[in-house]
Amino acid sequence: MKRTITLPYPSSKLNPNQSNGRHWQSTKNIKQSHREIAQYLAQCAYASVTVENQPTPLTITFVKATRARFDLDNALASAKYYLDGIAAGMGIDDQHFHPITLMRGYEKGNAYMKVEIG
Repeated sequence: MKRTITLPYPSSKLNPNQSNGRHWQSTKNIKQSHREIAQYLAQCAYASVTVENQPTPLTITFVKATRARFDLDNALASAKYYLDGIAAGMGIDDQHFHPITLMRGYEKGNAYMKVEIG
């Protein structure tokens, strides 16, 4: 059964191209909050479901509020802590997320990340 988790668009501070020599602790709180939000939503989505450590396909859609171009690989890197939180909320290791399909989307004035699991 497919389940969908919708999260705020990942913080631009987590984009690997934006580090500009900043110390890792400068993003510690953002990383922690991304992980906690995703873990909570995954726990809610999988509250009564037993998940086994087996290949779990993901489709991740990055929806931007503007039609500005962006790299999907950087968007995925920015979403790392969301994916870690989802795995923790499901009670599995994130190494079992495969295949991972990346998609782009546009919704005027609204930016978010939609993760379809299964």
